Amino acid sequence: MNMEKEKTDLKKIIYGYFQKTVSLEDLNAYAWEKIQDYSKCKASLPEYDEKLEGEYWYAIWQIQHLADSEHLDDGLLQQKLLDILAIFDKKKSLPRKFYGKRP
Repeated sequence: MNMEKEKTDLKKIIYGYFQKTVSLEDLNAYAWEKIQDYSKCKASLPEYDEKLEGEYWYAIWQIQHLADSEHLDDGLLQQKLLDILAIFDKKKSLPRKFYGKRP
């Protein structure tokens, strides 16, 4: 598991969404795929490291919950995605209570 590579890949997906080369469905599918992939290999993963993984899983869970037609027009998904990019780039801090957990 290379969390920096996972974050880089996710950033590319998010940028692709803003550039309209990644669809809402693709964004949602990516999040679900990562949830399923990590759920399948729990036994072989190292112990959860919140500092290393928290931001990534926060991002995945936000996408999983917001990448749907309900939030397409309200701007919430777009704002959360911008927040995620800022968090990944260390321009914004993730509130402690919102750290995500690995499935």
